[in-house]
Amino acid sequence: MGKKILIVDDDAELQFLLAQILGDAGYQTCCLRNGKSVIETMAQFSPDLILLDVKIGNIDGRSLCKHIKQTAGMEVIPIILVSAVDNLYASLDKEGGPDDIILKPFDLDDFLKRVRVFLT
Repeated sequence: MGKKILIVDDDAELQFLLAQILGDAGYQTCCLRNGKSVIETMAQFSPDLILLDVKIGNIDGRSLCKHIKQTAGMEVIPIILVSAVDNLYASLDKEGGPDDIILKPFDLDDFLKRVRVFLT
């Protein structure tokens, strides 16, 4: 089986689309609609990459990203923030910030290239 990607987004349609695209590219995916059980799911699923929306219900994905990056054993897992919020680039330089940012809407070829960067 391929590398594992955890998708955390409250948009069910986008989740389905991303899981479909990534599955077709040979990746194994796990989807969460909220951030409440991310740490537990990570412990069980052992993702190689996390795709994280910024607005996940009432949770800010940037805070969740920081929490994951400060959790022992999980700090090395790359996180890509996927969001329509366009003022995110300052987050890249912050402690506990994401490894990359992909703005919605995105080009699928560019999306897959950027995912591959973190999985090779």
